[in-house]
Amino acid sequence: MPTRIAGYDFARSLALFGLVIANFSRSVDRIDFYWLHSLIEGGATTTFLVLGGVGISLLTQRARITSNAHGIAADPKRLIKRAASLLVVGIGCSLIWTTNFLCLYSICIIIGALLMTISSRWLWPLACVCGTISVIFTLLVLSYSGYFEVLPNWKTLWNSNSWTIKDVVFSLYFSELRSIFSWTGFLLIGMWLGRQAVHHPRVRRAVFFCGIVFALVACTPWLLIHYAPLLLRYVPLVPSRPSLADISGPGLNSILTLFLLLDIFAICGTAIIIIGGSLMLTEKYPDARWTRPFLATGQLALTLYVAHLVIDRGMLEALGALENQTLPFAIGSAVIFFICAIIFSHFWRKRFERGPLEWTMRRITG
Repeated sequence: MPTRIAGYDFARSLALFGLVIANFSRSVDRIDFYWLHSLIEGGATTTFLVLGGVGISLLTQRARITSNAHGIAADPKRLIKRAASLLVVGIGCSLIWTTNFLCLYSICIIIGALLMTISSRWLWPLACVCGTISVIFTLLVLSYSGYFEVLPNWKTLWNSNSWTIKDVVFSLYFSELRSIFSWTGFLLIGMWLGRQAVHHPRVRRAVFFCGIVFALVACTPWLLIHYAPLLLRYVPLVPSRPSLADISGPGLNSILTLFLLLDIFAICGTAIIIIGGSLMLTEKYPDARWTRPFLATGQLALTLYVAHLVIDRGMLEALGALENQTLPFAIGSAVIFFICAIIFSHFWRKRFERGPLEWTMRRITG
């Protein structure tokens, strides 16, 4: 088996913290926090997906290098078993809290298992195809749902118990704010990354700066759109800027397509920055004592994710703070949980090799 890469565990712990913040702050009713919430949740989710793809490639590394036919045939079966058990856990979690993260994640893992032997040169093109399908599907769903009617009431639809075709499709697609297509694309990017020689410092730095480029490509148009009206205010003879509600037809579709593509680039760049930065950090401080609790937290990510859904929801419900939270309370709760998770993981890993859920899944699926 390949040696465990510390940077991936460190990145997984940061992604876990992002998901905890996103889940704790779901009931914060502040429209100005929605975009930050979306970026945090999108970056954390994408980081998990990219790392899932990395894990798939590392799992099959020996079989691919040695062209072991038995190993190549056995690896997908074992991975599909683990994804199926993860799906069961995800269904249980969705009954506790409004989240389908583990369910959709397990489906992506199954797709990755079916594509795990594909050549590396096809992974990026397939990821781009998945992103394109994601954008097209989003435009279709928004067109069917009514964009200007849906967006102001996204929380209502998110938590809706309606079982009409329209509401089911909308709920499935926007659950966790990402579609199954874009998630699969991120997983394929992770599979490509897992086949690269990240133990070389040059490759680690390249990954990090590639993420920065992705993020800049996405953020620059957003900044121009945001600040252009302030600049044009001082330019004479400039007509008033039309609002988005005044645009319709092909113009609206073009704007939505641009925004969706920028969103994919932004969260993909964020995930790559987190992973690349974690790889560089653990390379610079390979034996630092302060990094060990974070590595342990990343190794127990599944156990801790389920724990925060079960334990913390019960605590918040008992305190009557499950709904209409303030932003400081939500962020503070997430920070307290993460600190406790780091302490627990540090001492648990001193005695046990794997977390409780990780060990159980290994015993069941082999």
